[in-house]
Amino acid sequence: MEIPFLAWLLQGIPECVGCAAIIFSISFKELAWKKIIITGLIQAVFIYIIRLLPLTPYSHTFLVIPVIAFTVSFLTGMDIRLTHIYSVLAMLFLLVAEGGIFSLLNSFKIITFEKFINDTTTRIIYGTPQNILLFAMAWLIHYMKNNVYIMKLLMNIGISTWRR
Repeated sequence: MEIPFLAWLLQGIPECVGCAAIIFSISFKELAWKKIIITGLIQAVFIYIIRLLPLTPYSHTFLVIPVIAFTVSFLTGMDIRLTHIYSVLAMLFLLVAEGGIFSLLNSFKIITFEKFINDTTTRIIYGTPQNILLFAMAWLIHYMKNNVYIMKLLMNIGISTWRR
């Protein structure tokens, strides 16, 4: 399923950078924006090339997870197994955000799937809220990891698997 270049440029690239931001916010204490942007751009270019191929719609998501994982692992020296897990988590959050936003818009009869797929302007406008959610979630994870009080609270509840 081919993506229009303008939609890829204005909606796809920020979406990929947002996914990379989530991965880096889960992985590290500080957000290295240069590496986040490089990872997001590599992911976006790979997705654009994959979507030019005649594949089943949305199968590019499964193909891009290893690419993100290898890119993050290469740029940071992090264990490849952890980057795969974090990549899957980022894609799951993207799936939930994308599905939630679209379902909400569809339930209020604001947009239909056909209009979303066929109209580039609509795709860009209604794809923006999920990008905002991705960056907000990355910031929230980053804030929670750096706030000692919240970390102690989460550890008392039993969520002690967060990396510092």
